[in-house]
Amino acid sequence: MAYEYNWPLAFEDARKDNRKLLDEHIYEVYQSFLLPFAKSKTNSEDAALEICSNVLTKFWEKFYVKQDSIPQDPNRYLNTMLRNAIYYYYNLKNKEEKIISSINSSRFKIILSDEENIEDKEDKEMLLVSLEKAFEQLDEKCKKLIKMNVFKNIKIKDIKSAMGFPTANAATQKKVLCLKNLRKLTYFEIQHQNKGTYEK
Repeated sequence: MAYEYNWPLAFEDARKDNRKLLDEHIYEVYQSFLLPFAKSKTNSEDAALEICSNVLTKFWEKFYVKQDSIPQDPNRYLNTMLRNAIYYYYNLKNKEEKIISSINSSRFKIILSDEENIEDKEDKEMLLVSLEKAFEQLDEKCKKLIKMNVFKNIKIKDIKSAMGFPTANAATQKKVLCLKNLRKLTYFEIQHQNKGTYEK
């Protein structure tokens, strides 16, 4: 027997401090549609989990926290939200990959060594400034790890000992997370500067 949704009653109860039905509805739509659909479109469980989490967070904030009028068909509304989120995910990913593909370790070294003579400086300046600003937003552990491994070519096994990681694999995983965060921060810095806030 198909699960029966009653979103108006679920939200009404939730606003009276009884979230049981609303939580049940959200869990059902998440398991039966949102997550499977996101997985099928992204081919990545991590991406699907992140996208679905963002969709449900926005749905929750809009209709429970802000108490906006509930759409006539919340399931269809969630379907549209999910499709838009997946489109945004791929759009962001493609843009990020194009930008980050031009960033390499030699440019990292230029930034950290404070050299002024950069080849094709006018073409690279915004990218380099964005990368530098993004790097400064990283936590100290990420900064140290990237400086050691990417800029100074120190091996992970030596970084493990120097930085107190329990295993070389733990150091590698941390490096991957740090670089992923650096890429995202660099992309957003570029977007910020493209809006006219770039300062030479």
